[in-house]
Amino acid sequence: MANITMIQMDEQNVTAKNDRILYDTAHTNGIIKGCTITYSGGNTIHITEGYGIVKGSLFVIEDHDETITLSDLGTKKGQIYVHLDLSAAEPLTIVNETAATPTVLEQDEDANFTNGVYDIQLCTFDVGTTTLDNLVVTYPLVLGASQLAMDFVSKRTHFNSDGSIVYTYENGQKVVQDFPDGSITRQRLYDANNTLLATKTTTLENATGDIVDTVVKN
Repeated sequence: MANITMIQMDEQNVTAKNDRILYDTAHTNGIIKGCTITYSGGNTIHITEGYGIVKGSLFVIEDHDETITLSDLGTKKGQIYVHLDLSAAEPLTIVNETAATPTVLEQDEDANFTNGVYDIQLCTFDVGTTTLDNLVVTYPLVLGASQLAMDFVSKRTHFNSDGSIVYTYENGQKVVQDFPDGSITRQRLYDANNTLLATKTTTLENATGDIVDTVVKN
């Protein structure tokens, strides 16, 4: 009797769990496309149709309104998130919450093996007694395997001459704003023991971001 089983072979059924495990290795969690989030007035937030992935499972969010519970006194915090619970009868839901202290979201990286929970925050906002304010879209965009490889090999940050950040990674995604005078990028090379081996500093042309000068120090 064999002590190993090949999952993908002719005339063999592949379970949803095994599908999720496979795709979870190839993609990050987040939104692929769509899912534009806007404030509609009063206590309503509108979410357009969008596609995403959570722990290897593809999902679609339908175009709809989320009705937010307003604060009974003062200003509270609100959030909307995708909630995966593989032990539940309805494993995937959208949750909106109003609270003095928002729920700390769970992200069990082994959820496919433990029938666990994995949450993806979509947005945050302030909740008043009559309206909402300070809506911030927070969901990550999905990265494929090739993008992940590039991200792990080299992370870069652009700085202003005063040290403030102009170009950052947020949830694995690059956010480019501008290249003012004196902008630089820094790349650091580490060994397997996390010891810094070298730092490369690159000066950028302010209008285009083109490289002007590069200095490498050990």
